[in-house]
Amino acid sequence: MDANTPAVCLPWGMMKTENPSQVAVWLFIAATFAFASSSLFGLEGLWRWNLGALGFLLVIVGGARLGVEMRGRRPNAPPKE
Repeated sequence: MDANTPAVCLPWGMMKTENPSQVAVWLFIAATFAFASSSLFGLEGLWRWNLGALGFLLVIVGGARLGVEMRGRRPNAPPKE
């Protein structure tokens, strides 16, 4: 276990590491709602363009956040002897 990994102490001395929060999933869900809301609410004109741009922005930020989260889950390299 890494010194930077948060852990929870369980009964009988066992330790459980906590998974980091998954923000990328919520960003992708928000992007889906941004894309679909113009059709759901019958929005046209500038509202449709703004929500489309917001959806693309959320996809880009979600992709960057997913990269950070995947890098954090990667197991550490074994020590060299």
